[in-house]
Amino acid sequence: MKYELTEVRSSGGEASIEVPREFFGYVARDVIEVIIDSGGEVLLEFWHLGEDVRVYVQQRTGKVLAGPGPSDLVFANSSISQFNRCVQSLTARYPFAAEDAEPEEWALAALEVEKIVHAIDPPAADDGTFWSDFEAEVSMGDYI
Repeated sequence: MKYELTEVRSSGGEASIEVPREFFGYVARDVIEVIIDSGGEVLLEFWHLGEDVRVYVQQRTGKVLAGPGPSDLVFANSSISQFNRCVQSLTARYPFAAEDAEPEEWALAALEVEKIVHAIDPPAADDGTFWSDFEAEVSMGDYI
């Protein structure tokens, strides 16, 4: 897996975000999709995992949020730069364990993921975040 940034622009060119091209199954969108959630917040969708998970920048705050849709989001990172740094650091550390690793090694790998994320953006490592979900998947042997 290779860390590479790409620029994603809105269809009119008025907004652009530099984001990782891919990370496991996540890929950058070709064009930013502008969404207005039920609370009137403008969300800029820049990344997705098929139809399952979408990743957004909240325009007003600059926070990165993720979830299946704008009404069901969790915190990912405090800023796009911290999000990019998390992806870069985790990509550099990959693989997190050997292919034939045992569950105990998966748990240690998940702790390392948490430490990496916490060092970059402490709130992003809290329970119930995008990265804590990723950490949980690593602890079950995914993304090893």
